Amino acid sequence: MSRTTHPGVATATSVSMKNRSFHSTSARLSESPAVERDDSAEPKPSPQPERKRENWQVQKEALKVKFQDGWHPKKKLSPDAMEGIRHLHAQDPERFSTPFLANEFKVPAEAIRRILKSKWRPSGEEVEDRRKRWEKRNVRIWNQMAEIGLRPKRKAFEKFSDAEKLDKK
Repeated sequence: MSRTTHPGVATATSVSMKNRSFHSTSARLSESPAVERDDSAEPKPSPQPERKRENWQVQKEALKVKFQDGWHPKKKLSPDAMEGIRHLHAQDPERFSTPFLANEFKVPAEAIRRILKSKWRPSGEEVEDRRKRWEKRNVRIWNQMAEIGLRPKRKAFEKFSDAEKLDKK
């Protein structure tokens, strides 16, 4: 029985021979040094021109890099001090510039910039609540410093002292 092949029809032996030659060629290519391929036939995606970024975008990116963990100032200003900063800057922005105010209040220029940028204003109830919280904070800090000997003890603050709580236990 003889095998006859028809044009365009592959036999099992001819297919296996083609596969062997393909695999051996690809193995040789992977072992050989890098061969540059000419991809000129493939259309390359055209690089999109970068648009010029706005100043605020550049500033925002710089702040992300500078404050990776977020904004956590070491020194906090009271609500009265922040209102004073806003008032001074509104009076004469050239004289009371951000660097000047930062130097006078001993805080970073970024803190002054954020205070001046903020448009939020507390309501009447919030003003009173913030004032009370800052009074408590003042008393607490004063007592902590008095306990370690950095400030004199005050009679008015004794009822808020942590030392009394420790003595009762």
